[in-house]
Amino acid sequence: MKISFKDLDPRIITDFVEEKDGVIYATCHLRNKMPVCPCCNKKATTHSYFTHTFYDLPIQNKPVLISLTKRKYLCRNKNCDCKIFSDKTDFISPKGRKTKRLIKNIVALTKDMNSVQTSKNLKELGIIAKKSAICNYLKKNENNHSWFITSWNFVHRWFCQKEKT
Repeated sequence: MKISFKDLDPRIITDFVEEKDGVIYATCHLRNKMPVCPCCNKKATTHSYFTHTFYDLPIQNKPVLISLTKRKYLCRNKNCDCKIFSDKTDFISPKGRKTKRLIKNIVALTKDMNSVQTSKNLKELGIIAKKSAICNYLKKNENNHSWFITSWNFVHRWFCQKEKT
């Protein structure tokens, strides 16, 4: 099976993909030829490697679990504040378990139903998300937050006007 994750990040190189027990497992790494320190912009050297494992959008209603090998770098500038830093990825938070685009789809599916129904529907689509995780995504979602503040302000104004009369 050949799958590319270039739409997540063009630096991703797919090493190995296999399907096992209804889950698609992908092993990938990031291509970074010239690492530069984010603080002082000087050349850095590879310090070590670590693996970040997370879920992405399902393929053919099967969950996709990606193991991405990232590097930690060592800044050689003795005066720099950033001694050790790692590869940055925009598509997932540093310790995230789901990509941002997967979370965005989960939140979009939640708009017309409760989190229990959403969890069941997501499972049929090959997305693993528990009720509590869905609630957390909704709390963190900016659109829902601004809707909540707007609604609260409306109710607050209505209540204050009611007290005055």
